[in-house]
Amino acid sequence: MFRISFTIASIASFSLSKTVLAATVGYFNSESCADPSGLAECYESASIEWSNCVNNTCAGQNIDCDNVCSCVQTQSQLDCAGKHCWNQVYSCEYQETAGDIATYCLNPRLHEIPFYPPPDNAPGSCSCNLGRLLTSVYQTSNETETCGANGAEVVQGLTTGEIQTFTRACTCCSESAMLSAYWAVCPNTDPALLGINEIYESLIANDEDWPTCATDMEAFPCYSKLGFTPPGGNSSGTFYEPNHFPSNGTETVSNIAGSITSPVSGTMYTWTYNGVERTVTVASVDATPTSTTGTDGSGDKKSGAPSRASVFLPISCGLLFLIIVQNF
Repeated sequence: MFRISFTIASIASFSLSKTVLAATVGYFNSESCADPSGLAECYESASIEWSNCVNNTCAGQNIDCDNVCSCVQTQSQLDCAGKHCWNQVYSCEYQETAGDIATYCLNPRLHEIPFYPPPDNAPGSCSCNLGRLLTSVYQTSNETETCGANGAEVVQGLTTGEIQTFTRACTCCSESAMLSAYWAVCPNTDPALLGINEIYESLIANDEDWPTCATDMEAFPCYSKLGFTPPGGNSSGTFYEPNHFPSNGTETVSNIAGSITSPVSGTMYTWTYNGVERTVTVASVDATPTSTTGTDGSGDKKSGAPSRASVFLPISCGLLFLIIVQNF
């Protein structure tokens, strides 16, 4: 079971504490991986590299430097998972690891992460497609400043009164898209476990225009007029209006039945993040992995640090801070 929350720098992570098994490596229970010892060793190497980066490069500098080191470490951990835990690249644990890119990397390039988001309902995948949810909310964040794909064109020629309505509609569509993504991607999951309350309190609770957004969204439809990407990333996603959201889901998050029995990528693959190419050679290709059903990768991402026994969807500081500084 996962408990997942959004945070900003001044808000502590919300988490579900539990006993952590000795086999926990990052977010993974390494015993479920194709190459458990290889994963542990690889994570240890990434932890050492992170320590060297912080101690040798960031002495006397601010948190931004530490985050750069953690960004590089997360990329190394993704390589570790792809190499030694290839049977879980669609799992909640892998998606949590990939989500750390959003926490630590400036202008996170989520679309460059391998196996992310995973296919919906793939064997052994997360019951809530965290990658798709995170990608959808970040897409909305990126579209906020321009008011969708068509905002700059639509605003031309509007009267003063229409511009006021247009401006409110831009904010309403952004807020609606972020909230609506939860139902578009994970309708059966309790959204409180996915951090929706933190999103609402940080961005929407103090917006005096939110209760009347329906009028503005009808005047300037979010998708057909302004060009906002629909919640969840496909044209069937609905921009829900205030007081018209579906009932909350009640389920928690876990890996569904099934397992990956051979490397999705083949025995070797390359991926490029921020212009740097990385090559991964898969280990233990002939291993017989166990099913990921019911696993719950709680743990700390740095293998050399004490475990926090927590898991959270790491849109975290990056997304909410980005939106706040944009005067959303």
